Amino acid sequence: MVVPIEIRVGKLIIDRDAQSACVDAPTGEKELNLTISEYKLLAHMARFPGRVFLRADLIDACFSGDGPLETTLNTHICNMRAKLTDAGIGDYLECRRSVGYRLADKRG
Repeated sequence: MVVPIEIRVGKLIIDRDAQSACVDAPTGEKELNLTISEYKLLAHMARFPGRVFLRADLIDACFSGDGPLETTLNTHICNMRAKLTDAGIGDYLECRRSVGYRLADKRG
């Protein structure tokens, strides 16, 4: 599967070459100040909007070696949600209780 350099999910824009993410806002693009771990998680979920990811699947896909504990993953997700909320798209990241997380499909 070929993944485009730029991934768009609603107002969210992810630039894979620059490893950055921004939100298309009325006043212009607002860059999200994500850590590398947050970026990896967001970019991975953006490739499959609407899909629910198990915590273990996110750890395997986004981290090398043994990866972090689930509690560390939860912290990354919490911090990422706060940044998305500050940018006006906090509702994009959803928690599926006792399962995992998903990036809402806001493409249309």
